[in-house]
Amino acid sequence: MGNYVSCAVCQKIVHYRSLTRHMRLHTGERPFACDVCEMQFVEKSKLKIHKRTHSGELPFACDACEMQFSDKNKLVTHKHGHAGERLFSCDTCNRKFFQLGHLTDHMRTHTGERSFTCYVCGKQFVKSNDLKRHVRRHTGERPYSCNLCSKNFVTSCKLKAHMRIHTGERPFACGLCTMHFRLKSALKRHMWTHTSQCLSSCAFCERKFSCSDDLLDHMHSHAVEWTFSCDRMLISNLKDKDGNSTFCAAEVQQ
Repeated sequence: MGNYVSCAVCQKIVHYRSLTRHMRLHTGERPFACDVCEMQFVEKSKLKIHKRTHSGELPFACDACEMQFSDKNKLVTHKHGHAGERLFSCDTCNRKFFQLGHLTDHMRTHTGERSFTCYVCGKQFVKSNDLKRHVRRHTGERPYSCNLCSKNFVTSCKLKAHMRIHTGERPFACGLCTMHFRLKSALKRHMWTHTSQCLSSCAFCERKFSCSDDLLDHMHSHAVEWTFSCDRMLISNLKDKDGNSTFCAAEVQQ
């Protein structure tokens, strides 16, 4: 293969000069640290791009609209959106993607491959970004800060959604009435009010709810003590009307 070698962990073919950098995705090593917020990166170039989030520098501008970007790759992806171009197609389900990296990540959903492992708890992930977000649960890191109220967030998406509280933006509109929402998940819950769809039932009294968050609030009226047993389950000791204890498990819908 000449200058190309195979990764011993995931068998991906990479240039030999890129192998050390690639292996950091598996080992979790991040040798390049930001001196402002202490975020760490696999590549020096990624650190350089990250620092622009602190400086506000957006050197890459779209010539078709007014959007500006800190990263050239984000600009290239954005321009594909204007052109409607999805150049990379999945051979299994024919789904199309703007970037080869997105297609590579998608293919793992078909193969079941999980090459990225948490060094703290051993949980495995399809994408390196999913692992990065997960590790922040262990470290408590919240690298994205609101410049209006200084609240911190684990992901840029959470920060973006939060900023709408300050701006009043409600980009998600109901197609059946005039209501608008700040979050897509709020619109989804609202749509259930039109369909009368109940997705969750209380395991204790069988009362039904269209939103799992509302179910969990209700379950606390029964519970003496709740314990998280994993990401998707809550367990509790409940008291029935005669004061007898009974065990209950409730699944949290994502």
